[in-house]
Amino acid sequence: MVKLKRFISYIILIMLSLAWMIPFYSSVVAALKTNIEFALSPFWVLPQNPLNALIENLSMAWEIGKMNYYFINSLLYATLGSTIATFLASLAAFSIARLNFRGKDLIFYLIMLGTFFPFQMYLIPLLRLWLNLGLYNTFIGMNIVYIAIVIPFLIFLLRNYFMTIPQDLQDAARIDGLSYFRIYLHIFLPLSLPAMVVGLTIQFVWIWNDLLFGMVLTSSVESRNVMAGLTTISGSFSYTYATLSAAALMAAIPPILVFIVLQRFVVRGLLLGAVRR
Repeated sequence: MVKLKRFISYIILIMLSLAWMIPFYSSVVAALKTNIEFALSPFWVLPQNPLNALIENLSMAWEIGKMNYYFINSLLYATLGSTIATFLASLAAFSIARLNFRGKDLIFYLIMLGTFFPFQMYLIPLLRLWLNLGLYNTFIGMNIVYIAIVIPFLIFLLRNYFMTIPQDLQDAARIDGLSYFRIYLHIFLPLSLPAMVVGLTIQFVWIWNDLLFGMVLTSSVESRNVMAGLTTISGSFSYTYATLSAAALMAAIPPILVFIVLQRFVVRGLLLGAVRR
């Protein structure tokens, strides 16, 4: 009976996996076809010269579709935004979690209050503010938005992790004459590396996949991110679904690489978060 239940579970999981892979498979097949093959051949038929077709589609998306600008913009947005936000959030989280000052809980709740509302709620005021400040359609303006948006979640994540570190370590460091900043730098920062990598990875993927702010706060090729660029390509009649599929596959590479490279730290951080100290 147990073996039968396990067999049924495996069958269900395999079917769900196949259902999830169908859209991915269709995008890969479309990206490996030329524009003529995609228009004339059946949708599920494999292409004759997939490598040449893929190179042609990637070249068209990269040069004519301006994916080179969108790709580099998103890479800078995601890297700078997640890195700077993680560092600033770690400072704030350490102060809230380990320092004793009046009103720190109120400050924490006010910071978290901004995460309870959908982004669409303050998108129009943000747009008007950016227009008045001259930050609309600028690289600096987009980076400020991404850094500010992701900081509250990172503070929540790191603050909870800092609170699990034994108080004895902090007390011993204070007795040895270390300042609070050196305690943060030499003790809490190395111990919290897995949690920080988890937060950095999550925010890197979120910033990379953002479409809302990229569409509303930018209007030129020089400032738009890759997801907004994909919508620009899809809205043009000069490109086909094959070119768009190749561009989408290219846009999926950086988040996958980030997760593969940091997978060991991500898994470790998730497991440490589930262990009670």
